[in-house]
Amino acid sequence: MKVFSLIVVIIILQASQNNLEDLEVDLNKSMVRWSGKAAFSNYTQKGTVRLDKINFRVEKNKMEELNAVANMQSLYNENEDLTNHLKSEDFFDTQRYPTASFRSIESISLHNNTNGTIKGRLRIKGFEKLVSFKYEIKYMDKEILLKIKGGFDRTDYKVNHNSPSIFKDLKDNAVSDSIVFQTDLYFKN
Repeated sequence: MKVFSLIVVIIILQASQNNLEDLEVDLNKSMVRWSGKAAFSNYTQKGTVRLDKINFRVEKNKMEELNAVANMQSLYNENEDLTNHLKSEDFFDTQRYPTASFRSIESISLHNNTNGTIKGRLRIKGFEKLVSFKYEIKYMDKEILLKIKGGFDRTDYKVNHNSPSIFKDLKDNAVSDSIVFQTDLYFKN
């Protein structure tokens, strides 16, 4: 009886490990939420960017690779004029650069309630920079949520419009160089 119980436990453990290796991403639920603010006041704007493609490789409860492509033409804010301005050459020039991407360079643990740092290369407007962001893994009913939070300096990617670090005398029209985001990646298991 003990041998039979041990075999059942081993089969269940192998099946759960295989489930992680067979994860499927849910692009309909996965999303990037961003916020930016004025440089010298609390005025803040928020919005979203849709993810078009997520490729990943899982081995032994670790995500060995993660590549995510954001559709910059889906950049959205509730103010249509601001949305159009952010898509223009002043900011992200989404006609010329329709996507942005992140490619991990280190594996991350997929154990439930794991927190850590994910390192990779962020590419925006053709410029690429090594970055690191905080991540969290949450197991839910029939899915796994990988939540990535962080921020970046937009001027690293030549998004210089009304930047106080580029243009010193802007005062009220200055837009903070920092963009903060949270990416929620949902995986069906």
